[in-house]
Parts: sequence; C-alpha cells; structure tokens
Amino acid sequence: MNTLLEGHVANVDGEKIWHASFAGPTGAQTLKEVESKTKVLIVREPASCSLRLFGPDKSCRDASRALADLIESFNSKAQEIVLDPTMFSIVINGAYSRLQSLLGQDHVSLDISSKSKKIIIRGNEQDCRLARQILNQWSVNQARRAENHCPICWTKAERPVTTHCGHIYCADCFENMCAAASSAQADCKIECQGLEGSCKQVLTLNDLQENLTTSAFEAVLQSSLNTYIRRRPEQFHSCPTTDCGQIYRLPTTSQSASKPGSAPTQLCLKCLNSICLNCHACHGRMTCADYKYISSGEAAAVEKLKKELGIKDCPRCKTAMEKTEGCNHMLCKGCGIHICWVCLRTFSESGSTYKHMNESHGGIGLDHLAHI
Repeated sequence: MNTLLEGHVANVDGEKIWHASFAGPTGAQTLKEVESKTKVLIVREPASCSLRLFGPDKSCRDASRALADLIESFNSKAQEIVLDPTMFSIVINGAYSRLQSLLGQDHVSLDISSKSKKIIIRGNEQDCRLARQILNQWSVNQARRAENHCPICWTKAERPVTTHCGHIYCADCFENMCAAASSAQADCKIECQGLEGSCKQVLTLNDLQENLTTSAFEAVLQSSLNTYIRRRPEQFHSCPTTDCGQIYRLPTTSQSASKPGSAPTQLCLKCLNSICLNCHACHGRMTCADYKYISSGEAAAVEKLKKELGIKDCPRCKTAMEKTEGCNHMLCKGCGIHICWVCLRTFSESGSTYKHMNESHGGIGLDHLAHI
C-alpha cells in the first residue's frame, strides 16, 4: 500500500531514467503517450531529474522500459554541443534563449546534470550547424563588447585609458587599481586585470605616467617607494630627528667601519644630524648604552631614588656615597678626594675641607665639634 501511495522512481537496473526534454512541453506530451499505453501516472520531478510512477508494479516496470526506449530514441537523433566554462557563461547569458527562439523550445535543451555541461539539439544536421554558428557569433560579439568594457567595473569604460597590453579601463578605475596595488604588493608590481584577471602583464612606468594624473602618479610612486623601504629594514632607515623623515641607506660592513671604541655614524643630508648606525638614534658622543639609559627614563628614576635615600655622587668620579653618621667631611672611596657633604665642594686634603665647612656652613655638622 505504501509503495502504491509513494510511487516508483523510474529506473532501469537501478539507474534513474531522465532526459532534459522531459522538462519541456513536448516532453510532457510524450509522457502522456507513455501513460496511455502503460496505464500508469507519471509525475515529473525536474529538481531531482527523475520521474515518479504510480500504478501496479508490473505496469511501472513496463513504463520504465518504455521510457528507456524513448530516451534511446531521443539520443539517436540528438546531437550534443559540449560547453567549456566560457561558452557556458555565454549560453546562460542569452545564447540559450536565442537558440530556443530560432529552433524551437522542443528542439533545444540544456543538460547541466552531467559532469560536462552541454546543449542538446534534436533535429537534422543543418539545425546543429546553425546552433554552432549562433554560439560562435555570440562569442565573437561578446568579445567585441568586452574590448570596450573596463575589467574593474565591467561597464563601458568612462574616459577610457589603454595599457600597453591593449586593455581598456575607466580613468577612475585605473587610478584606484594602481593606488591599491602599489600599497599592497610586496614586490611593488601593478598587474593588468584584463582578460577577466588573467592578463597579469606588469604595467610599465609609461602606462602609469600617461594614464594617471600628475598627483596620482606621484602618490603611486611615493606609496611604492614607502612599501619597498618598509619591507627592507636591513637596507633602509628613516632619520630619527623629529619632522625630518629623510631616508638613508645603511652602508655595507666595509663602509661602516669606524675607529676603535666609537660607533659608526651617518650624516643626515637633510637635517645634518649625526645618526648612530648601531641604534639608529642621534646621541652625539654619548654611548648607545648611556643614551638608552637616559632616554628610557631609567636615569631620572635612579636620581629620584637616590635623593629619597640621601645618596650623592662624587662630583669628581661620580662614585655614589651615603652618609650614615659623623660630620660633613667625606672621603671618596673611588678617587680619594675630600668632599664637603653639604655643597659637594672638593679639596685635596682634610684641613681645607674643615676650614671651608666652618667658614661657609657654620660648622662641620656636629655641634660639639663645630670649631675643629
């Protein structure tokens, strides 16, 4: 009972039976003839490319054989035109409708269910030749139309510009394409997008200079230069001086040789500052380590901490000193100089130090020894 309600899918040896012509009016009439002969109901299911049969099992088997014979008869009279991707695009964009209008809908069908897409022509050899002529002419006409169409916006080119490889662009589309490509390509190449993107010819400087406005051409060149430099940090650097921006090329190992104990330098041709080639900063005669120490804020932090802890540096050799007890006379353990702790004045011997402290500061820092 369920089989009767659900029907049978027409098949021969497990293979579904279907032909593209069944979807058209003529196919419907042909199926009605099979229904009349076999006493079954045939329902077309184009979405799944199948026929569903309703009736007794034997009648359904007879109908399947009749349909298979019918398809074999179709195929013996039909001729196929296999479509490559380009021709298939032409067919679905108007050529198929043109063929149907000339040869009749019942004589032209499109088969996209198989691996190779094809047009099926049911008629004599003259009909098939006409179909091929129509497809070829359609292809030629589309190619001619494409010659005047911009490959970026796919419309007729406005204010057309032509590249050395013969492809036409809208002036604005060409300018936008060049600007985008110059900032994105690692090797700074701008490739033609003609032939549906398959041209790939590298645009020449003449292409750019002749077809871009002066400002756009200069912007593309600058963008390309910036990209080229940015991707080669081992060869180029920018001057670190604020608002300078001059680009300089790093010298080779032999060119950068400097005097022992000194860092190699490069003179900026724009701001004339001397650039250290080790750390790429302008720090004069200061060492790279000292410059980093100061510029990073570490020096200021250390000085603040020393002030909080009461630590001072020897004014002669910069040895750090801390006074925990005793008078204001200090003897540097680094260089041996005598120092007044109050004002950091230095002396060659202790007597002069005490004399200075008494005269300038009213004592030596200890009340009971104030006048030693």
